[in-house]
Amino acid sequence: MADFSTFRVGGPAQALVVPRSVGDLAALVAGLAEEDIPWYVIGRGSNILVPDSGVAGVVIVMSDKLAALKHVGAHEKLANSPARTFEAEAGCSIAKLLNWCAGEELAGLEFLAGIPGSVGGAIAMNAGAMGHEICAYVDQVRLLDKSGTVQVKQISAEEIRYRKWTGGGGAIILSGRFTLSEGSGERIKKECRHNLSLRKNRQPHGASAGSFFKNPPGDFAGRLIEEAGLKGQRIGGAEVSQVHANFIVNKGGATASDILELKNTIQQKVRERSGVWLEPEVKILGD
Repeated sequence: MADFSTFRVGGPAQALVVPRSVGDLAALVAGLAEEDIPWYVIGRGSNILVPDSGVAGVVIVMSDKLAALKHVGAHEKLANSPARTFEAEAGCSIAKLLNWCAGEELAGLEFLAGIPGSVGGAIAMNAGAMGHEICAYVDQVRLLDKSGTVQVKQISAEEIRYRKWTGGGGAIILSGRFTLSEGSGERIKKECRHNLSLRKNRQPHGASAGSFFKNPPGDFAGRLIEEAGLKGQRIGGAEVSQVHANFIVNKGGATASDILELKNTIQQKVRERSGVWLEPEVKILGD
């Protein structure tokens, strides 16, 4: 799984499948349910950590085979501003989504610039930055339940949490329906470039899964980790980034065990120093 994770670590899955269509995916999930075989869904491999022992079951990759973008009509949701609605499939990368929005002159998602991953994962974790969250712009999702049946579900405010959308019920997100206001394509591109530049300057280069821990209420995980004197802390090939303390970076040759041991050390040291237990934002497959 190392080739399918931005951490560049992880043992083998028992099987890995890249569906070419929703029909293929539905047939696969239904068959796995009949045989009682566990499965996991990933996108572009960010925000996950695969143990060195691998994954017992099937890993399903939502790739660019399921990455279409299409308009679904006008929408008057936003007061005093024209708005348009479109659907983005789960395998669509955030970069592709933003480029398409700029070309279509649809504004609002520029805060996502530089966030790795795909639409499905971003909705599932309610990805956000700079005071904005993706689920605020999504009003409906298409889901594939564990029996292989497609459902359409409205997103309610009660289901939106910090770094999580709770309404999926274990189903696979197939697509999200977005509503955005019209805006200048050039301004959208400029804002995306600005946000991407900020992210590059503030975040480390190299193999990581993105921000490792959720920010606790009213504080920042990076600040607490730095305050605990952990910047640069290293176990094997895994290091707490010198650039941003809420990133664990594979400096070369790291194992998943190195990363997990460093995660545990961070949690323990931060709790000793500040009394706060940091919750991982990164999902550990099979955990």
